[in-house]
Parts: sequence; structure tokens; C-alpha cells
Amino acid sequence: FWPHPSTGTKKGAKWLMAAELVDTTRLYARGLARIEPEWIERIGAHLIKKNWSEPHWEKKAGQVMAAERGTLYGLIVYAGRRVSFAQREPSLARELLIREGLVAGDWDSRLPFILHNKRLVAEIEQLEHRMRRPDLLVDEHRLFDYYDARIPQSVISGQTLERWWRDASRADPQCLYLSRDFLLRREAGDAADEAADSQRFPRYLEMRGARFSLSYLFEPGDPRDGVTMNVPLALLAQVDPVRTDWLVPGLLRDKVLALLKSLPPKIRHRCQPLVETADVFLATLPIDEAPAIGLTDALSECVRECTGLHPRPDDFRLETLPVHLRMNFVIADPHGRELGVGRNLAQLRAEHGREAQSALREAFAAAAGRSVNSDLAKVGPAEVDLVNPTTPTAPTNPQTSWAFGALPELLELRRQGQTLIGFPGLVDRGLGVTIELFDDPEAAMVAHRGGVARLASIALREPLKALERAIPDLPRLAMAWLPFGSAEELRMELQAGALARTVLNDAPPMDAEQFERRVMDARPRIGLIGQAFAREVGAILLEHQSLLRKLPTAKSNPTVAADLERQLTELLPKRWPTVTPPDRLGHLARYLKAMGLRLDKLRTDPTRDASKSAEILPLLQNLRRAQNARRGTADPRLEEYRWLLEELRVSLFAQELRAAVPVSVKRLQKIWES
Repeated sequence: FWPHPSTGTKKGAKWLMAAELVDTTRLYARGLARIEPEWIERIGAHLIKKNWSEPHWEKKAGQVMAAERGTLYGLIVYAGRRVSFAQREPSLARELLIREGLVAGDWDSRLPFILHNKRLVAEIEQLEHRMRRPDLLVDEHRLFDYYDARIPQSVISGQTLERWWRDASRADPQCLYLSRDFLLRREAGDAADEAADSQRFPRYLEMRGARFSLSYLFEPGDPRDGVTMNVPLALLAQVDPVRTDWLVPGLLRDKVLALLKSLPPKIRHRCQPLVETADVFLATLPIDEAPAIGLTDALSECVRECTGLHPRPDDFRLETLPVHLRMNFVIADPHGRELGVGRNLAQLRAEHGREAQSALREAFAAAAGRSVNSDLAKVGPAEVDLVNPTTPTAPTNPQTSWAFGALPELLELRRQGQTLIGFPGLVDRGLGVTIELFDDPEAAMVAHRGGVARLASIALREPLKALERAIPDLPRLAMAWLPFGSAEELRMELQAGALARTVLNDAPPMDAEQFERRVMDARPRIGLIGQAFAREVGAILLEHQSLLRKLPTAKSNPTVAADLERQLTELLPKRWPTVTPPDRLGHLARYLKAMGLRLDKLRTDPTRDASKSAEILPLLQNLRRAQNARRGTADPRLEEYRWLLEELRVSLFAQELRAAVPVSVKRLQKIWES
């Protein structure tokens, strides 16, 4: 209809009511007034037709709700109103109560049987994740039938269930309580009992005095599929990569089989059947002792005993292992915030090592300021003061003498059931030293040697000046040193070398008495020892100059040129006089001279050089792959092998210089395999 012009009703009203309709040239409405739809429901509720849609279970309300719509003569008065659906469809409401609220556990009720049943279901789901078997828990249909058979038809909502259960539980206290046997499938019962064994799937791993919690997830494709170790930031350095490589006993057999399958076909064929080889390996493992060597090393030894073949470390293709057979690590700060997640422990340490070091120092510093009743364990008062920057024994300003107490080998702090281990050491600050705490013993010892050297250089200031004046041809040495740095840097290297061979020629001192004894012993000897060191460095620099003049002749053979440049970089890195082990420094001049002789022979017989290069290339590749895999981790065996390769270069390319030890390609290949 159209509002009649005489009514004066403004346009734009959403709802109108008319007193009469007049059908003339048009259907006109008169006696118009604006109304609100709420008035219709209040005045004419008996005329409104209602219908409902989308019945669903609501967790918070504890009942089935639906969307209600009201219409008057086809006009929608309201829509989407949330109303209880129980009274309208009692059977559907009861079904959704059982299916969603009880079976699916989607109800925040504090009823005792619900809490008990949820806990049992969660335990069995955890077993499924540990065993990587999704078939332990009974299906939803059986759970529905259980509740359907025991709950009366009159229970159609959470409120009515609570009222009924209070009365029913008086007669039967275990009413609606599920049992573990009921929730487990019959055929999975024995396997679940095995999985529940805390030795096969432990909840914690203890390493180096710390306890790390484990969680399990069976979700292929998920980044956390498998076993995850939660690592507090301050304990990052205490995670043992050898131990974590063995995972947990329940997953070890699968990992061993996967490693055996990754072997080259020749070795894998000799290990057949792989299942029996894996069982033999697992049977030889100690039950109560943590493994002392890596998993691949132990498995390689087992393969050698079974087949006579000895797989190399790179024969096990770790990249082919399924993701869940490698430990996943989650690094968390003291507030539980995740800082890093991944399966590469070395990378996580590189990314968060500084933060972990700071967290460890903060923990010890906070403990040092506590009362006598603190939870420190095995740490004396002097040791506590050592890490407290507010105490006189650990001043924040650099110290120029050993005016503090003895440094202990390590500190232990027991906090919240965890044992934090710190390693104190002196740190060189240029004008003096400070005491700092490290989470890695090797890093602490490297820093401590530098700190002791700084204190010694201050205590032996006059003998070191005399040494500088006594070195013959120091300006000439400085000119030869220019490719490596300035004359001042050379002077510092010569002083550091003299100190290393007098004060630091053994384990560095850890207290004032030892330090003073070392300084007194070094004072009369440092001049002669320093001059001998300078002569050794000078001989190496002369050979280096001679080699630099010859290197351009190798441009016609880019392969040889690249090999020699890389060898030179490895032999003479930055600060090579002090970073090269003293027992190897004396050989550097011979190695450089051998490189020069190789260049001389290359011009006359390049074919011979190519043949010798082909012999040594596989050994060099093995070394560099191992160095990349162990980057950041010291390995004495690998370092020894590296120097043997230098001797082999002398034997192959400059036989007239003679190798210091018997070497050959076959001999080094056997050493590598061992």
C-alpha cells in the first residue's frame, strides 16, 4: 500500500501500522503511525508464529540452544534469538547432551564423574601419542551407548543431569564413572600397558643434574610430531646432544631400523634381516645406564661385529629419518614464553646461547643475595660471593691483580628441583679482568686463559718490555707481518706467545698462590723463551713471503690455486702465532715450504700433481664434511687427523722435506674409518 497524502507521514519509517485501507486508484492506507517491532511481540504475542533452526550444544550454558525466529503475517519481527531447545525437542536435546557434553567432553562441569572420565580419556590419548597408535581409545559410539543406557530419558540438559546425578550417586557412588579397562579396546590392552611403562616412555629426562620434561604428539605433518623436550633457557647448555640422540626407549627400535635402512645397499644387504640386527643391537644395551657414545657410533660398532663391515659416520643418512625420530626442543624463558623451537640443538644454541648465558648468570647472582636459608646446594659462601656483582669479591671494575679468592671448578645452584651448573673464569677486559660465569666448561677455560694472560702481562710488564727491545730485526718482522695486521698486533702476539709458554704452559692457575708462583717462575725465563718464539714466527713469515711470490704462477691451473689458497688460509688464520698449538707451530714453516715446492713441480709436471691431488681429495672431503657437522664443537681426534693430512701433503708433493710421522693414503683411510 501507499501512505495516503493526507496522513502527513514522513518517509523512511521501517514499521507502520494503518487503521484502514482504501482501495481507489491505488491501495492507500490511512490513520498511519510509526511502531517498533518489540511492541508487536508484547501486544500480539498470540499472533506471532515461531520456528527454530540450528540446534547446537553450548559448552558454557550446559544445554542445547537454537536460533528462534518470530513472524507476523509473514513479516519477520525478530530473528537469531538464542533460546533453550530442550523443551521443544527433548530427544534431540538429550542426544546432544550425551554426544557433545559427555562423550566429547565439551562441558565445563565440576561433577566428579566428569572430571574422572576426562582424566582417564586424556591419559589414554597420551598413550596413543606415545605409541603412535590412534586405536587405543574406544570409539564414540560405545561411549554414547554407555551413557544412553544409564541416563534416564527425562535428563535433557546439564541442569537436569546434575539434579538427577546427585540423587543417583547416593545409591551408587560410582554412578557414571568409567574404568580404564572399559575405555581401552580389548586388543590394545597389552600394548597400552607396555606404553604406560615409565621406562619406555618417560615423562622426564635427567642430564647433568637437570630434569627436562617430555611431551608426546602423534600428528604426522605437525612440526612437533614425536617427542618434545622442554628446555628452560638457563639450562640450555646442560642438554646432552649424545643422550637426546637416543630419544626414549619406546622409539629407539624404530630409529635403529630407520638408520639401518639408510645405509648404502652393500652394507644394508649384509645386515639383513634388519629387524634381527636391530634386536641384537638393542639386546646389548645397558638397561639402567645412560649411553656414553652417540647412537650412530654404537650402531656402527654393532654392524661391524655382525658383518665385518664398518660403516662410516656419513654412511648413515640422517636426512632420510622421519621427523618424529629426532628429538624436538622447545626453549622457554622463566615465564614460560617460547623463545625457539626446532630439532637442531646446535642451531638453537647458536641462536640463544647469549640469552642462556645471561639467564644462568642472573640466576646465580639472585641466589648470591639470598639469606642463609636459601636453596643453594654444594656452594660455599665464598663461591656465592664470586657471582654476586654487588660484593667486594666480584667487583664490577676490571682488576689488575689477583685480589680475590680462589675460583672453584664449578658452581651448583638448586632451584625449583633443578640443578644449574656454572663454570667461573677470568675474562680479559683490556685494562684488567673481571669474573664471569659460563654455562660451558670449555668456553670458561678459554676465557680464563685469556684473563690469566692479562693479569700476567700486567705483573710482568717490565720483562715484556725488555723482551720487545731484545728481539732482533723487529721492524723487518713487522713488515713481513703486514698481510696479517699491524705492528702493534704483532707485538701483542709475541707477548701472548711468550706468556703462553711460561705462565700458561700447563692448566691455568685458579687461585692467587698458584698465580704468583707461575709469575715468579716465568720472570727469569720469559726473555729467552720469548726470543725463541719470535725466531719461530720470523721463520714462518719468511716462508710465507716466499710462497706469496710463487702463488701467481698457479693461475694457469685454477684447481691447484684454489686448493693452495684454502690450505694457506687454514694454516695461517687470524692470530695464528697464538691460536696454533705450540707443538704444531714449529711445523708451519715446513708446510709452507712444501707448498712452494709443489708450485715449482707443477710447472714441469702438472699431470703428476693432478694424480696426487686425486689421491688426497677424498680424505680432504671427509675432513671438511666432519668439520662442518661438528662446527662449534671441539674434537681432538679430528684435529689430529687434520695435521696428519698436512703431513700427507708433504709426503705427496714434497718428499724431499720428509714427513714428521709415517703417513700414506691407505694409512689415513684406516685412521679415518677408526
